[in-house]
Amino acid sequence: MNLKLLNKIAKTIFITGGVIMIILGIKNTIRIERELAEETRFTIGYVIKWYQGAKGKPTVNYSYTIERKNYESSEYIKSGYKKSVGKRYFLKYYPLNPQNSKLLLDDPVPDWLKAPPNGWAEMPKLDMENKRILE
Repeated sequence: MNLKLLNKIAKTIFITGGVIMIILGIKNTIRIERELAEETRFTIGYVIKWYQGAKGKPTVNYSYTIERKNYESSEYIKSGYKKSVGKRYFLKYYPLNPQNSKLLLDDPVPDWLKAPPNGWAEMPKLDMENKRILE
């Protein structure tokens, strides 16, 4: 085979692979959003890292625990959350697959609050002055 034909085949395979990866990523995002809309529980997530690639979106890595099992995930965020590392935020997750989660960076969690092992059915309302959950 001539070199031009091999080059053309390689480019086609590379482009097709990229398109497939994009489609699978979109499909996975849609599935996670659907699951979180279906059934959600809440717990506390800890931001462990903030980073931004050369041309990428700002991203946070976070960890959380459900039923004594630790999970880590990451998600793209708005650039204003750079100072979120080391802080705690409410997080919603899909109970049938807790790896599917979304960190709620607009909802910080005070240090005194501890999550139950399987989280909360609804995001708790807090009495900050008396350091307790409102019923």
